[in-house]
Amino acid sequence: MIHSGFGLVRQDSGQVMLVHRALPGEEIVPEIINRKKQFVTAYPKTIIKAHEHRITPECPSYNQCGGCNFQHADYALQLQLKRDILVDLANRFSTSSEQIIPLIRQPLPSPKKTNYRQRIRLQVGSDNSLGFYRHRTHRICPIHNCLLAEDRLNEVFTAIQENKDSRKLLTHSRELELIFNPDDDLVFGVFHYTRKLRPADKSAAVRLADSIQSLDAIFFQGSDYPISTPFSSRDTNTTRTLSLTITPSDLIDRKLILSWEPGGFSQVNLDQNRQLIDLVLHSCAPEKEERILDLFCGMGNFSLPLALSGCRIIGVDSQRSAIRSAKRNLAGAQLENCSFTLSPVDRFCHQLVEDGQRFDTVILDPPRQGIPNLAKTVASLAQNKIIYISCDPATLFRDLDLLTLSGFSIQTIQPVDMFPQTHHIENVVVLEKTSHH
Repeated sequence: MIHSGFGLVRQDSGQVMLVHRALPGEEIVPEIINRKKQFVTAYPKTIIKAHEHRITPECPSYNQCGGCNFQHADYALQLQLKRDILVDLANRFSTSSEQIIPLIRQPLPSPKKTNYRQRIRLQVGSDNSLGFYRHRTHRICPIHNCLLAEDRLNEVFTAIQENKDSRKLLTHSRELELIFNPDDDLVFGVFHYTRKLRPADKSAAVRLADSIQSLDAIFFQGSDYPISTPFSSRDTNTTRTLSLTITPSDLIDRKLILSWEPGGFSQVNLDQNRQLIDLVLHSCAPEKEERILDLFCGMGNFSLPLALSGCRIIGVDSQRSAIRSAKRNLAGAQLENCSFTLSPVDRFCHQLVEDGQRFDTVILDPPRQGIPNLAKTVASLAQNKIIYISCDPATLFRDLDLLTLSGFSIQTIQPVDMFPQTHHIENVVVLEKTSHH
């Protein structure tokens, strides 16, 4: 299995075949769908010898939809495949793979295997049907509900498809995003609009929000304008935010409410995010009063729980809405030992180095491209530990090489299964300073 979720076959001719929805060790008759110079892609036309953990996918659209690609494997095998994929990537992208591979643990399973997604983004077809792209194409596979979406999202999704106001709005939309608000059990709809808003759109939005009980409000977002105010006849004067309550644990002595704006970033698997926060807190194993720098801090997902456990935190992010949310969450938690700054992360880090600042631990949770130009700087800011949360293993292994060259050694690589039924995998890596630097 390789990182994109394909099964890899080397043919006698030496050519590589990538087989979609195959499993290691299977014997299949392939049906070729695409020939490229370097490789061909195929589906299993017939399976002569199946993997013992192969199962029948639950979702009726699985063979057409490009959203999931692991539903044909049972959950135990999915976790094993994810670890195997990490081992394969370490071999390909890391110069010290022999040292790294033994440190890759078994993935932390997700509490929910299905219905875990807190938001889904649906594509709008030419006939106003809703669905996801077919595998590796821009053709839409219409669906009527999604196995990965929270139950509330599916409830609203079904109702929206039968509503005449929503059909009007979909005519001018590229995408429809449905977002579940965990603390009040309601859903927001965001229409990604292809033209300017008109009064008729606004009244259709209010009617739509009123006609579906679990739908709290409708927003619009265009390529040339930011997300609109909420439309709903409930109470439109309040700012609409999403919020998640983090319950007390052995490191946090009171509950914490994390809120963020529609369009802002949050982990889509809420139960698994709670485990992720717990894992990061225990990996920091902070002493009271330790100084921690949280880079790409978002709405304070890690900063605020750490501040509650008694550390002094500086969080930084370049996204305006994230920092707005982080500051709002900080005010709500009434903590004095934490601050948030809006700034490009690299510029902020260089300034900290110039000011001679040092931190006990640096946490980073960067976007997919990782931190290719920041590794040295991060290494000079961290006195003891670096905790790197990554959503892209290929850039992670490249960055880990850079960090180990800068005087850190990898302690553990803990995969976290944020996205069951798909090949995606999040990782939490703990690095410690080596003494000879």
